Amino acid sequence: MPENFETRPAPPPPPRKSPEIQALEADLVRKKREQIISRREKIVAQIGSYFENKRKDDVNPAAIEVDDGRGLHIEKMYLYHGSATPAIDVLRKADDTTIGNGLYLTDASSAARYADVRATDYKVEPRVVYEVKVTDAKFFDIRKKENMDWLLPKLKGALSVELKETEAFTVIGALREAMITITTGNVDPGSFKMIARQVGHVVKDVLQAEGYDGLIGTEGGESGGSGSAGFNHDSYVYFSPEELTITEEKRAEV
Repeated sequence: MPENFETRPAPPPPPRKSPEIQALEADLVRKKREQIISRREKIVAQIGSYFENKRKDDVNPAAIEVDDGRGLHIEKMYLYHGSATPAIDVLRKADDTTIGNGLYLTDASSAARYADVRATDYKVEPRVVYEVKVTDAKFFDIRKKENMDWLLPKLKGALSVELKETEAFTVIGALREAMITITTGNVDPGSFKMIARQVGHVVKDVLQAEGYDGLIGTEGGESGGSGSAGFNHDSYVYFSPEELTITEEKRAEV
């Protein structure tokens, strides 16, 4: 006779931990978090000071506003990419994109922090920061609301075209969701990241068609699951990373 699952008694609840055990576990979590943050700040200071000293006599020309303030032209600038992968020969588009498809670059200290976040979350070694020299490049600046307002209608039009042409079911859902977000208005940097995370390739295509080599946006919160507080920094997304050359690979001394 089949067992009647409806009358099977419910399993007993797991035993409750005593207040002492709960307090001990909370203290261990706190100490682990403090260790991670302490190590991370040492790595950030180490990498940041290394490249700061290396480039102290190498003055970068100031970026020049172009296209009525929509873009910044960079004649020369050293930027940095944080990673948990050593010995990279060819730079490639990031797997996890937030504001558009491309290679994510930033200042040396922020790159070091990002490298430690990734290495800690994936439980791998080492923490690596790659220095990259960017020359004669034009970046669209999405940090300004008026620039975002200029971009969104063009992005919506491109999404509409791709929606008519694509047959991929998973892509159709992302395109429709992005169009709804734009249509409802009130797109801020946070909601733009939700759009770009799903359709970063369209953001890239639209801006490349307008003559941009990349875009600049302010990001933050890359604490991962590893316990550090989020941090705000400017991300430079370069659309064609294969064009760039690594000038140095620096591994953190943990």
